[in-house]
Amino acid sequence: MKDREVRKTPGCSSVFINEKVLDFFYGNELGTKYNNEVLELVVSWLKSEGYGPDPSQVLLDIEEDGKESLLSLHSEKMAVVLGLINGNKRVPIHIVTNLRVCGDCHLYVKLFFTVYDHRIVVRDQNSFHHF
Repeated sequence: MKDREVRKTPGCSSVFINEKVLDFFYGNELGTKYNNEVLELVVSWLKSEGYGPDPSQVLLDIEEDGKESLLSLHSEKMAVVLGLINGNKRVPIHIVTNLRVCGDCHLYVKLFFTVYDHRIVVRDQNSFHHF
């Protein structure tokens, strides 16, 4: 890919909160220390409910711990957490992503819905996912 100067499209998710659109790109921080701490807290709660990052979703040849940290940077996860922090419980969290949702993110959102009982709709390039 480097020889042909082909670049992979970076993952981007948009979440609609309080009539505003917020964009997240793969690897971006949530913006504040508080938001990042909430993301870590949500992941720990989901792990207690059976969530575990799926390192097979990462195709890079790196250590397992590195794969788990790469999975935690997916923009869909950040968008869901910010929707929880700033959204209204009665209004579903709507997320649009430019790439297909990976299996790890799908499981994450599914368990998030189960734990927090908050409706979530994710639109990727292929379909709508309703939780």
